[in-house]
Amino acid sequence: MLHAVDEAAQEPNLSAWVDTLTRADRYMKFALGCSPKEGNYWLRFAMLRRLQGENTAELAALMSLSSKYAPVEPDVLSLRMRVWLSLQPVTRSAAASALASDLAHFLEHAPAQDIKDFGLAADMDMQSRLIDARRR
Repeated sequence: MLHAVDEAAQEPNLSAWVDTLTRADRYMKFALGCSPKEGNYWLRFAMLRRLQGENTAELAALMSLSSKYAPVEPDVLSLRMRVWLSLQPVTRSAAASALASDLAHFLEHAPAQDIKDFGLAADMDMQSRLIDARRR
C-alpha cells in the first residue's frame, strides 16, 4: 500500500494521491483490526499517517504500539529507527519511553555499520538521545 502511495505522489494529480492515501488508510485499519498485535502494521500505519501530516499525539501512540508489539524484530526495528529520524523532536518526546526502548534494542542488536549510519543521520535531538542510550 505504501508503494502505491509513493507512486501516486509522483503524479501531478493531487486527487489521485489523496484517493490512494484514503484507500491505504482503510486497508491499514482493516489489517490492524485483524492483527492488532502486529508491530509492523502499527509502524506502516504510522508511516502512512506521517504522510498526512505530523499529529504528535497520534504518531507517538502508533510508534509506541509498534515498539510494544515488535520490540526487536530486525526489519521492523530498523525501519522504525528511520521513521524516528524523520519525526520532529516534540513527537519523539511524546513517545520518549518507546524511543528509549528502541534505541537500547537498536544499539544491542543492530550491525555496527547501521548504528554508525544512524548516528550520522541524526539531528541534535536524536544525537542527545543516542548518547543517553549508550550510557545505560
